[in-house]
Amino acid sequence: MNNLDFNFIIKITIFSLFLYTISFFYLNKWIFISKFFLITSYPTKRGLHKNPISTSGGTVFSIYLLVVLFFEYLGTIDQVFFLLIILGGALTLIYGVLDDKYILSAKKKIIVQSILAILILITNQTGFFSYLFNQGVYLDFIISYLFIVTIFNSCNFIDGADGTLLFFKLYILTVFIIISLIKNFFLNELLFILFLIPFLISLLYFNISRKMFIGESGSFFISFFVIIVFIFSINNNILNLGHWLLIGSYFIWDVSITFILRLFKKNSFFFDAHKDHAYQNFVFLKKKHQLFNLILMTFKIFFVTPIIFFYEYNYINIYYSFTFVSLPIICFIINYSPIIRQPTNENK
Repeated sequence: MNNLDFNFIIKITIFSLFLYTISFFYLNKWIFISKFFLITSYPTKRGLHKNPISTSGGTVFSIYLLVVLFFEYLGTIDQVFFLLIILGGALTLIYGVLDDKYILSAKKKIIVQSILAILILITNQTGFFSYLFNQGVYLDFIISYLFIVTIFNSCNFIDGADGTLLFFKLYILTVFIIISLIKNFFLNELLFILFLIPFLISLLYFNISRKMFIGESGSFFISFFVIIVFIFSINNNILNLGHWLLIGSYFIWDVSITFILRLFKKNSFFFDAHKDHAYQNFVFLKKKHQLFNLILMTFKIFFVTPIIFFYEYNYINIYYSFTFVSLPIICFIINYSPIIRQPTNENK
């Protein structure tokens, strides 16, 4: 089968529309279910919404897990990734709903993240950085564990930005799929990744229309699936660490700079809620979440993406690529970081 077989693409499109319809119907009902069970986000100083809004929309990913079970029945998904997605996905959703409902402690969150990190490493049977470090399997395991926990917490750092997180995930999947096809991967090998897209689009619609937040169930599952895609891309030589540095460049710099500034200027670690990210202050000043999303995605599509493909085809090395991508990001963060500039009332 050709990796771009037209009839197969039509079938994928039809099934994707079917999944979008189901997820849209589910989320529409979840608005009432979540309010009935009081799984609701109330207005705070850190957000722009003024009325209680339904949350934990990430529970829609439970339908995605059923889709994965279906593909396992058809034999079109690798056993390792099947086990990872089902076990890890179920754990993220269960914990996420409980956290959205009861606001669990940071200690419990770290415990669950650690369990997931160990599950991922044991199931994958290896770490991710053995070719960078020649110090043996144990060092690779420890570094990979810290990497996974960092990814989980990075999504927690990006507080109150569901739309941004969803756009970012869609961007990752788009770049991943395009480069997979360039490298002659068959679409049927990517179905378990492709069919997450309708659920992300449905969530994005409900979030933009201010009807629902994805909640911890959504952000935790998304961060978990970023790790799944990362592992798949590394194991199959689709994306390397250079690609991932470019793809995640904004969040790498935003999280890193904000973490360091909070640690040294505010003596704060990363568990407590805050509004110290540059993007948060930008949204606070402009009063529009979607303006930031538009700017970020325009930057990624028209500036970062060409550089990713220049890097993919070896026209430019990773050092120059990451430098070009990083400069405007660092300028934005310095200009809007409330810790550096302190332009908001909250930080005065």
